[in-house]
Amino acid sequence: MSKFKHIVSAHSPSIEDALESALSLKQRYGGGLVDVVTRQYEERLSPGGFHGCRHWERVLINGLLLEQALPDYVCADTIYLFALFHDSKRMREGEDPEHGTRGAAFFNECVDKGLITFREHLGEPNVSEIIANVSRACTLHSTSLFDDEPRVAACFDADRLDLERVSIYPDREKLNFQTAISRTFVYECSMRAKRPLDVPIFGGGDTSVHDSLHRSVRSFSHESYTAGSSNFRYGFLRS
Repeated sequence: MSKFKHIVSAHSPSIEDALESALSLKQRYGGGLVDVVTRQYEERLSPGGFHGCRHWERVLINGLLLEQALPDYVCADTIYLFALFHDSKRMREGEDPEHGTRGAAFFNECVDKGLITFREHLGEPNVSEIIANVSRACTLHSTSLFDDEPRVAACFDADRLDLERVSIYPDREKLNFQTAISRTFVYECSMRAKRPLDVPIFGGGDTSVHDSLHRSVRSFSHESYTAGSSNFRYGFLRS
């Protein structure tokens, strides 16, 4: 059972802010890191597959929406790095029980090689915590439902909210932040799971943040994917 089951949302998040944050995080950590991760993945599997780059992008957006709603419990940097690395070392689309452990090892290898440059203002204690949490989340994401560390738990939820891509509707009882994540939000994540972003975050051509944001928000504007949320705001407090 999740220890965060009864935590309520502090804010109502918006898809525009999540997309802008995602693109800013990519700029902050650099396109070179994305290239290192995606190129080795694409030597084995398709970026458009069930566990490829398009899935990573949706996990990132899901997590950043959670970060807006629960800023005291979710870390944007942890979400970004988890999204990028958690499935990065899969060898196959099907059963691959050790892929999380390999993803964590790959993440730590990139840290050791200096391929990941953390923001200076984070400070050493926070950086060490981020590294530990990303490693733990990558290692356990496919074997554990819940975690006592909220920043790890948020990674699990962000990943699980994209299950509709494999025709599995997320069960709120298996989410860590069950009260904060409404049925409406689960539905909207599930609708988004059926398609990629118009402007890829992990791969694809580089465009300006403004152009990417405009095109990505436009990709969610169709009523089939917003469930009537014309202002792109998610009903976290509604059940």
